[in-house]
Parts: sequence; structure tokens; C-alpha cells
Amino acid sequence: DRKETVKVYEQLDALLKINDDDTQALMLRSRAKMQDSKPDEAVKDIEDVLKQQPSNRDALYLMAQARLALGQNDQANAFIGDIERFHPTFMKVGLLKIQAAFSAGDAQNALKLSNELIDKTNSTQPNADNTPQIILDMKVKGISSRGLAYLDLGKLAEAKYDLQDVVRLTPRSSGAMVNLAKVFIAERNAAAALELYEKAYAADARNFDAITGIVTMAIQMGQTEKAHTRIASFIDANAGKGDVIAALRYLNATVFTAEKNNPAAEKELLAAIELDADYLPAYSAYASLLTSQNRTDEALAQYKKVIEKKPAAQVYTMIGILEDGRGNTAEAEANYRKALDIAPDSAIAANNLAWLLADHSGNLDEALQLASGAVARNQNVAEYYDTLGWVYLKKGLTSPAVEQLKKAVALDEANAKKTGTAPKPDYRNRLAQAMAKAGGKPAASV
Repeated sequence: DRKETVKVYEQLDALLKINDDDTQALMLRSRAKMQDSKPDEAVKDIEDVLKQQPSNRDALYLMAQARLALGQNDQANAFIGDIERFHPTFMKVGLLKIQAAFSAGDAQNALKLSNELIDKTNSTQPNADNTPQIILDMKVKGISSRGLAYLDLGKLAEAKYDLQDVVRLTPRSSGAMVNLAKVFIAERNAAAALELYEKAYAADARNFDAITGIVTMAIQMGQTEKAHTRIASFIDANAGKGDVIAALRYLNATVFTAEKNNPAAEKELLAAIELDADYLPAYSAYASLLTSQNRTDEALAQYKKVIEKKPAAQVYTMIGILEDGRGNTAEAEANYRKALDIAPDSAIAANNLAWLLADHSGNLDEALQLASGAVARNQNVAEYYDTLGWVYLKKGLTSPAVEQLKKAVALDEANAKKTGTAPKPDYRNRLAQAMAKAGGKPAASV
């Protein structure tokens, strides 16, 4: 509840006015900010704790979580390294490493790390740091992470086995049911997924993932009227909770969008913004809706309202994309750079800025560094390899250009087969250009 959260902040702020070095109060406030989805503010408090206690295990752990939440993987990994150095027996660090792998889009590494954590729980003897309950919790979370990694890798049978095992081990866990529902979605079994989401909601009516899943499945099954009815019941159940109702009105807008009822969707999004002026998804969705109607100026105005409330890398990136789309390269570049100032690990901003620099006679060395970083963090995205190959080609390095552009084409074709869509011709065209310059075969014969 938003009012209760504000009360907690007020109490902690009062304590810190009395003693601004109170590490316990700083840690409590940073945890509250993390729960309130404000990792950037949590970082400031945790930094104050670490200045006094550089090896504080809980502060290091929370800092790594905050950095991951901000998309700052490199910084998160540095704090993970500190935890391993100062607290080598702390088993929960394994979860952070798995989270970092998922954040980097590296499901294969997440799978490896999950297996390592499970093995560790099987060989660890209980002690003061690792009680029997902690060991069991880590094992269950390791199995859950492994199941999600299998799911990302398209290994549905293995994913289902693990995630069903987690539901068996934790039968009252709403989160475990939500994760298993994802397997049924991948299997295109909407009815089974919906049943699990309903069970998850019954187990924990505060689980918004369960609520979202119920609505999403209803949309997929063509039952949009049922989705509206369920949202209305969720709103009634949360009477007086403005922030929750704002999220539900936002969700209702997605149903209207599925019905191609843009005026109703717009009305719901404006209602969500009025209910909770800090609910950023509503602003973003409203801007996207305006953009889809060629109301770009209005969309930019909405994104700028978001920036005024809370500068965010994602929103600066969106502004950059919009400005780029209408040929305003200077503004696009400025906004991509602002995004990278906030989140240096933002792969989309780095990739887009690299392309912009390469395509408009910018600094090719910087473009190469940006594009290489995007590929390093996300090794399954065809677009990133395409950008890297294009930068190499602009630098006159045809051999590495061909190598990277071939990877882009291969990934794009694999994704096209998986989704039943057509491959992107632009990737093959650029590969053809690179091969022609390198004296190789035309792309059509590749």
C-alpha cells in the first residue's frame, strides 16, 4: 500500500535526521526503496553504508541487486566479486550470479550457474551462515532458475519438469505457479496457463503477475469481455489503493488496445496517470499509443513528462528512437547519450547510438566500442551483430564485417523459423555489400 510505504519513509527519515550515520536505518530505507522500484535512490543509501562498512555483506548484496535493476551489469558483477572475496561461504551470491546472467540475456550461462548452485546445496553442510532452511530455499530457487533457463533456451520438456518440481516443493507459492504457467504459454496451451494464473491469484491476491496473466490469457483466448469483467473485480478488491488501481486501469487499456478501441484505451491510460502520477508504464503506453496514430509530437511531450518526474534510461532511449525516426539525428544522439549516462550497460541505447555514428560520419572508434559492448551483453540479438558488422564495414574492415553480418543473418533466420515470420532482407543486403567488398560470393548464395 502506497500510504504505508510513505509512512515507513517518514519514520526512517526521522531516524536519519537524528543520526545520519545510522547504518541500520539506511539499510532499511534502501530495502524499502528497492521494494518501491526505486533502485537509483536505494543506491545512494547503500553507498553511505559501504563508506562506513566496505565489506558489509547485506549492503554489498543489496547494491548488486540495485545495479542489476538499473541494467548496470558490469557494476553489479563488481559487487558480486566483492561478496565472494569477503564472504566466500555466502550461498545467496549464487542467485545474484544467475540473475546477472539472465539480465545479460545469457540463458546458457544462467543454466550453468543454476546447476552449480544446485550442486552446492547438495554438498553444503549446515552452519551459522547456511541453515538447513536456507540450503533448501537455495536449492528450490536453483531449480526454478534452471527451469526458466531451459524455457529461454526452448527446452520445454526440461523446463516443465523443473518448474513442476518447484510447484510440488512449494505448493502455496504463487510465484512458482506463475513460472510454470509460462511453460504452458510456450506450449500454446492458454487454458492450462489461465488455470495456473487463477490458482496463483487465489494463493496471493497481491501477485500482479498473476493478475496480468489472467488478463493476458483472456485476451489470447478472445475473451476480452471476460478480461474487462475480471479487471473490474480486481479494482473492487483494491478499493482505496490508488497506485494499484492505476496499474489495473493501465491493464484495462491493454484489453481495449487488443479490441482496437484506441479512444477507450486512451481514456484508461489518462485515468491511470491521474490516479498515480508516478506510474511510468502508463505514460510510456500512452506515448506509444500516440505514436501509433502518428501523433509523434504528443508522444514526445508524454515521454518528456516522464523524464521530468524521473530520468530513466529507457525513456531517453524511446525519445532517441522517436527523434531518429523523424530524422532529428542530433536530438537522437543526445538522448541516447543521456540514456547511457544513467545506464552504461543499456544495450539498446548503445546499439542505436553506434548505428547513428556509423551511418552519419561520426566517431567510428566510439561506434565500434558501443556496438561491441551491445553484442557482448546480448549474444542472441541479430540486430546487434548487424550493427557491429556495419561499423566494421564503415571502417573498411571487411573480414570482421562479413563475420558479424553472417551471425546477424543466421540469428535472424533462426528467429524467423521459430516465430513463423519472414527474415529481414536488410541484414542479407548488408552482408551482400560486405561480401562484395571482400571479393566473396553474393549473399543470395550464402
